[in-house]
Amino acid sequence: MKTTLKLILVYLLFTAANANELRAQHSPDEYFERSKKREGSWSATAEGDIRGEVTYEVRSNGSILLETLSPEGESTMITIYHLDGNQLMVTHYCSAGNQPRLVAKPGQAVDAPLEFSFLDATNLGDQNTGHMSALKMTLIDENHIQQEWTWTKDGQAHAQTFYLERIRG
Repeated sequence: MKTTLKLILVYLLFTAANANELRAQHSPDEYFERSKKREGSWSATAEGDIRGEVTYEVRSNGSILLETLSPEGESTMITIYHLDGNQLMVTHYCSAGNQPRLVAKPGQAVDAPLEFSFLDATNLGDQNTGHMSALKMTLIDENHIQQEWTWTKDGQAHAQTFYLERIRG
């Protein structure tokens, strides 16, 4: 009888812990709606004295969040955040001429950075061609964002971190 009670207690504790964890995960819909609040203009800085401006615009009847990154002295790049069923996705229109698609990893905790991993890409010769392969997004607060983009070429990955601060919007 004691063994049965112990097993029931362990089961109940395990079930309660899993239920709390499920409630604390990102819902793609909730995260996308929260992301739309980024609309406006932001200043961007990165390692190596890189500076630029980022704008966010909600477009297409609220179905996409359009990010325009304009680093000083470099080509402008566009990234579109959107839902695809129950997935949050990113399509990055890179100055390298390819368009990687990244998908948010499922089951991420609400207070953790949101991580996107490589799904596929258009105009990508092969996996050795340089392309963005991952994105880690940290919404620090309403006026600060940290983005860590990972560039992969010839099997070597290099991360670049951008710090965004709201200018207006």
